[in-house]
Amino acid sequence: DGAQLTWLRAELTAANADESIRRVIVCFHRPYYSFSKNAVRMSHREALHPIFVEFGVDLVLCGHQHSYERFEVDGVPYVVDGGGGSRSQSKNGAAR
Repeated sequence: DGAQLTWLRAELTAANADESIRRVIVCFHRPYYSFSKNAVRMSHREALHPIFVEFGVDLVLCGHQHSYERFEVDGVPYVVDGGGGSRSQSKNGAAR
């Protein structure tokens, strides 16, 4: 919503102004780019991706999907790493 977008813009402005911050990394749970069968929240992508581009975000980290994916969109790298620290499963279902 508006208050959250205002907060995000203020945080990114402050990060860009702080010479001690070398990289700006944004992270949240559900990815906005994915090949997964789970639906991507397009309204969130449409609201936030342009802000990430505008402020030169260096990396966006997401989880939720039980997979690893990488995308670069308009110069912004997106990484989905949905392992969540759990043990991975082999094709037959046995833990590795």
